[in-house]
Amino acid sequence: AEQAEQAEQAEQGDQAEQAPPAGRADAAEAAEAAGSPSLPRRLLLATDLSSRCDRALDRAVELSKRWDAELTAVHALEQAPAFAAAQERRRRFWHTQHDRKLAMARQLRADILDDGVEAAVVVEEGDPADVVGRAAEARDASLIITGHARAEPFGRLLLGATVERLARQAMAPVLVVRNRVRGRYRRVVVASDFSPTSAQALTTAAAFFGDAQLALLHAYQAPFAGLSSTPDAEGAWARMAREEAEAFLAGVALPEAVRLSLNLLVEPGRPEGVLCDYVTQQDVDLVVVGRRGRSLVADLLLGSTAHTLLDVLPCDVMVVNGSAASGLPRPAEGVS
Repeated sequence: AEQAEQAEQAEQGDQAEQAPPAGRADAAEAAEAAGSPSLPRRLLLATDLSSRCDRALDRAVELSKRWDAELTAVHALEQAPAFAAAQERRRRFWHTQHDRKLAMARQLRADILDDGVEAAVVVEEGDPADVVGRAAEARDASLIITGHARAEPFGRLLLGATVERLARQAMAPVLVVRNRVRGRYRRVVVASDFSPTSAQALTTAAAFFGDAQLALLHAYQAPFAGLSSTPDAEGAWARMAREEAEAFLAGVALPEAVRLSLNLLVEPGRPEGVLCDYVTQQDVDLVVVGRRGRSLVADLLLGSTAHTLLDVLPCDVMVVNGSAASGLPRPAEGVS
């Protein structure tokens, strides 16, 4: 009887060891069920195989390891140039489209495996933004990681227009990597105009990078600033902007630890200028901005600042889709 009891206990112990841990995955599922952002579980790296995209690859590997997330690398293979498709060259196996795809896939796997991470690889022919978009949707990607670069031998992928299309159209957040990876993100700034879209950007930043020094920045422009303003009027506008920022922050669902450590910044000036100055002076690693919907007209009228920032900021930028935000964003002078 004693031996039978010991065997039963050993079997229960084996089952307990085989059971999946109820930690990060359960927390992520609970957050998703509640409609709140959680740590990404599926990352998608969009690369043109250039040396500049190595920075995006390094960041994708770093995040995959830290978050224990699946990683898929995607490359869009453009049509072969005319000289490579000439009749006399078609007989050479290394010029066929099939073998070009294999060559791209081998290079991607080798690059990622060198960093100690296993990843799925997708190489498809077509428009880069469309290829990446389809892959992200098919794999339910939680985050798309990319960079500004070009690689002539294998075709152009991530030119500015392609990155902007991804940032405008993708349902998942898009992380545009510019700088070398020197560990995790340590200083993260969320640009806000107090809209539901920027609230979504803030909650996403808190979920992804809650261990960083997080700041919320709002830049405001007082009416007729510089024309007939007085110190009293400027002070009144500053107080109003600060009160509005505090009210906005109070209405955003954040972990208490993040809320207590969050740095709230309200500054006068044009959003682009204020944000660029702060990023440069405070050595910011990452800026998070929200975008409104998928409409090109809406982006041009309401969300143009986010696209401007992709070009001018000297740090990495993450663009968060605001579709999950409730209500309609109101017009504002701050960063969108």
